[in-house]
Amino acid sequence: MPIELFVGIGVVFGFFGGLVAFLITLNEWTHHYQTLREPVKMALRTGFFAFMLFFLLSIALGFILPYVLT
Repeated sequence: MPIELFVGIGVVFGFFGGLVAFLITLNEWTHHYQTLREPVKMALRTGFFAFMLFFLLSIALGFILPYVLT
C-alpha cells in the first residue's frame, strides 16, 4: 500500500475533522465571550490539533498496516 494513499486520506479526513472541531468549539466558546476574537483563536487551535491528530494517525496507520496484513 503506497504511503501517498494514506497521506491523501489523512488530509481529507483531517480537514473534515478539523473543520467540525473548529465549528463545535467556536459555537461553544461564543456563549462565554462578548467578542469573537478569543473564541476564534481557541477554535482555530482546536481545529488545527484535530487536523494534525487525524493526519498523523493516518500516516502511522500507513506504516503499520502493511506489516499487519502480511
